[in-house]
Amino acid sequence: MINGKVGRKTIFAVLLGNAFEFYCFILFIVLAPYIAKSFFSHINQSLSYIFAYSISFCGYVSRPFGAIVLGGFSDKYSRKKALCVSVLVTGVTTFLIGIVPSYSSIGLISAIILVALRFIQGFLVSGEEGGAAVYLSEVIDKKRKCFIGALVLSSVFCGILLGRFVCNTLEWLVSEQFMINYGWRFPFIMALPIAMFVNTLRQNVPEIEWQSENSCNVTVIINPIKNLFSKYKLNIFKLIICCGAYSSLTCLMMVYLPNEQKGMIPSVIFTLGIGFMMLTLPILGVISDLFSARRILCCGLISSAILTIPCVAIIESGTLLLKSLALIAMYINTSLLAAPIFSFLVDMFPRSSRCTGVSFVFNTSVSIFSGAFPLICSIIKGHYTSGLIPAYLVAALSGVSLIFLLYGGAVIGNNTASQTLEEAAI
Repeated sequence: MINGKVGRKTIFAVLLGNAFEFYCFILFIVLAPYIAKSFFSHINQSLSYIFAYSISFCGYVSRPFGAIVLGGFSDKYSRKKALCVSVLVTGVTTFLIGIVPSYSSIGLISAIILVALRFIQGFLVSGEEGGAAVYLSEVIDKKRKCFIGALVLSSVFCGILLGRFVCNTLEWLVSEQFMINYGWRFPFIMALPIAMFVNTLRQNVPEIEWQSENSCNVTVIINPIKNLFSKYKLNIFKLIICCGAYSSLTCLMMVYLPNEQKGMIPSVIFTLGIGFMMLTLPILGVISDLFSARRILCCGLISSAILTIPCVAIIESGTLLLKSLALIAMYINTSLLAAPIFSFLVDMFPRSSRCTGVSFVFNTSVSIFSGAFPLICSIIKGHYTSGLIPAYLVAALSGVSLIFLLYGGAVIGNNTASQTLEEAAI
C-alpha cells in the first residue's frame, strides 16, 4: 500500500495517462469530417463520412483483443510496464495518424494505414482503463476502491473534454479549408511530446509489491488468459451483460443525443454535461464506498430502467428548460452506473487474472453495447420512426443487466473466495 505524497504523485501519473489516452482516442471521432474531406474528397460527401466513421469504428473493434493481450501482459509480468507501454505507444500511434499522407499523395495506401493505426490505437486504449483501475485498486486503501475507480472514469471524461476543447478551439482559430488541409493534423501531432512526458511520470510510480517480489514464480505458474477463460466463462458473459447498461447509456448521452439533437439543444449543454459527470463521479465514488459498489450499481440500473424513457421523451419534445433538467437527470443516472463499475469488476476476479478479466469484460461490453449502439438505433429507426427507440433499448438493457447482476450474484461471489485462496497461495 502507498500513501501520502508518494501516493498522490502515483495517482496523478496514472490518471493523467488515462486522460491522455482518451484525448487521443476522441480526436478521430471529433475530426472525422475533416479527415473524410482530406482523404476521401474524390467521392461524394456522404460516402466519405461513412468511410471516415468506419475507420473510427475500428478503434472499438480492436478493444477486446487489446484487453486480452495487454491485460495478460499486466497480470503475467508487470502492471507498471503495461501502463508505460500503453501510453507511450499510443502517443506514437496518434502522432503517426497526424502525419499520414493524404489520398491524393499515395492513394489507397493512405486509407489502409489509417485503418491499421486506428486499430492499434483502440487496441492500446483497451488496456488503459482496466489497467489503471486495477493498478490503483491494488496500491491504495481498500476502503477507497470505489472512489479510485470513479476517478479513473472521471479522468476519461477529462480526456474527452480536453480533446473536444482542443479541436473546437482550433476550428475557431483557423478557416475550414486550413482545417481540411493541415489543421486537423495538429492535435494528433501534439500527442507524441505529451506521451513522452506522461511516460516519464509513470516510470517513477512503484511496482505492485507481489509482482516485484514474486514475478519469476508468477510468470511460470500463471497463464492469466487461459486461467480466465477456463474458470470464469459464464461469469464473464454475465459481467459483460451487467456492464451493458452503462455502455449503452454512456453512448446515448455522449454520442447519440448530441448528434440527434444538434440544432435543437446548444452543443455547449452537452459539453457541460460531460464536465458535470466528471465532477459528480468522485462524489458518487465516495458514496459507493460507504454503501458498497453492488448496491449503488443496482440503484443506478433501477433508475435507468425507470427514468430513461420519460427523460428522452422530454428531451425530444419539451422546452429548453425541461430538456436541460431531463439531461441533468440522465447525467446523474449515468454517473450512478459509472462510479461503482470498476470497483465492482475488480472484486470479481482473482489477482492472477484480474487485469485481463476487468479489461476484457469492460472493453467487450463497450464494443458491443456502445460501439454498435448508434448503428442499431439507426437500423430500427428505419422501420419505426419513434425518437424513443434508443430509450427503449437502454431501459430494456438496464432491466436485463439488473436481472443478471442479481441472479449471478451468488456465482460471481464465489470468485471472491477463490481470489482469497489463490492470493494466499502466492
